[in-house]
Amino acid sequence: MIATDQEAGSEGRSETPDDVRRAGAELSKIFASVNEFYVDGAIKLRGVEERSSLGGDDKKTVPFPLSQAVSRNLLVSIDHLHSLRASLQLANALHTYAPFTLLRGSLEGAINALWLLKPEQRNERITRHVLACRADDRDQNTMASAVDEPPAEPRGDWMESLIVQCGLDRSRVLGGIPSFSSIAKTVDKEIWCEGDNIGELGWRMCSGLAHGREWATLDVLHRQFLREVAKGVSEVRLTAGMSDIAVMAQLSYTMLMEAVALFSTRSRPQY
Repeated sequence: MIATDQEAGSEGRSETPDDVRRAGAELSKIFASVNEFYVDGAIKLRGVEERSSLGGDDKKTVPFPLSQAVSRNLLVSIDHLHSLRASLQLANALHTYAPFTLLRGSLEGAINALWLLKPEQRNERITRHVLACRADDRDQNTMASAVDEPPAEPRGDWMESLIVQCGLDRSRVLGGIPSFSSIAKTVDKEIWCEGDNIGELGWRMCSGLAHGREWATLDVLHRQFLREVAKGVSEVRLTAGMSDIAVMAQLSYTMLMEAVALFSTRSRPQY
């Protein structure tokens, strides 16, 4: 990377060999646990049983069962963490930006799953599911428009039926679609101590690196001065820190396992 002297000379971040070893040991534990989700080469999640909370949710939300949306987000989270394992542990490759892109995907999957699962009230879970479906329809139609295809068949009748049958708040269900940042804020409030927004912050940091933002590059990555290219301009080497990757992996893994535990609880019979 070519940088101004102000950027290159600002205090860089570094880690000791002991830091790297500790981070590697922590990541190994996470990867071993994530690998247990795979059975015969495929991710295996428990099934939703009759008389369970999710079983009841699914009956209400047919033909777009809520549990399938949750499962899909869990698969996203597990898949991205497992891919990080393949890169770091199996291929022994430490990329600069890509680890945080994978961690961002894992965080998004875990946060979305928690957002759908966390509410104790069925109507709130269904409301969030409908809002997620509306976001999905919006994005699908944006894609269809980009390739000059007709829009997807709307799910308006399904949503109207749920509003009537479940007594959902019509203005909320058919109103604004929440952004992912607002979803992350909600999940943070529901699973961490009040005022703690580490899920949102972790996602923002990983997103900044995934998009190559300058602030994230300078704040997170390690910089090593190589040579002066011209007056006021230097060449620096950028590297990812194993400690930073381990911290973000631990956050993603913690949120994933919280979601998996809640999925298991809501999938077991209540009576």
